[in-house]
Amino acid sequence: MWSISNKNKFLIQRFIDAASGFFLSLFFIFSKREKVIIFNSTVNRDFTFNSKYLFINHKDNLEAQDYEVKFVINDIAKREALTAKYGEYFISSKGLGNKCYILNAAGWIMSTMDPPVGGIFLNHNRFVFQLGHGTPIKNIGLMDGSASRLKRAYYKLMTSNVTYYLSPSDFFAEYIGKAFGVTQKQVMVMAQPRLESMNYSQSDFINQYRTNSKTKLVLYTPTWRPYEDVKLFPFADYSAQNIEQQLIESNMVIFIRLHPKFEGDISPYLNSQVINLNSQAIEDITEHLDQFDIFC
Repeated sequence: MWSISNKNKFLIQRFIDAASGFFLSLFFIFSKREKVIIFNSTVNRDFTFNSKYLFINHKDNLEAQDYEVKFVINDIAKREALTAKYGEYFISSKGLGNKCYILNAAGWIMSTMDPPVGGIFLNHNRFVFQLGHGTPIKNIGLMDGSASRLKRAYYKLMTSNVTYYLSPSDFFAEYIGKAFGVTQKQVMVMAQPRLESMNYSQSDFINQYRTNSKTKLVLYTPTWRPYEDVKLFPFADYSAQNIEQQLIESNMVIFIRLHPKFEGDISPYLNSQVINLNSQAIEDITEHLDQFDIFC
């Protein structure tokens, strides 16, 4: 019996989103596109990943070429906060007017396979660039042997919407093509926009734990698992008290960063030297990577 698990967590919402704009999108297949570039990230909820940094670093260049630039954020509070920080760039994909505005746009820039408005064949007469959100070090997409039939079906549908996919290097280009089931002509090799921001800003939350110049800050980012919760510190002789004491003696602090969409209760592992660096503390970790001394 099919059930919602880690690997299927967002599939229902994604199919709902894809269906919600399907019939409306048909009316815009042959329409004239406006000079508008729409950015989005995970299911229009987040201001994260490669689309965030391409937007931040290049919106002025696009506006200089007479493009309107917008980023889709459906959460009202988050949208208002971002507008206060960056300006009137943030819109919702909810409502007929917003959907029509997005469907009239000449270009869409996405961090994931989730388009700003659902449907299929959305790259017709429109440039749609899927940037991804990291360098794949394990099988993803159609190459993931554990992917459910539902997830594979979703990927097959969504590949009809994308013009080009980003590969972070020539080495990964063939892999990206196979992962999404597309030809190499649809894979563009370029640096990930998020890497431009690795020294983008300093987090006071992180810096407060650097007690002196010799303190070592460690970022512990265990791999997300599709079938089960992540096992932290998987050692037979693990002891929270012993680790805390050893870290104090070594003048080190460990920050645990789980996948932001699969966070769970890790309180049994936390202490004065082991800190939960969840998405509430830091939404996107990329711009703070240079604040750490060790990665594991």
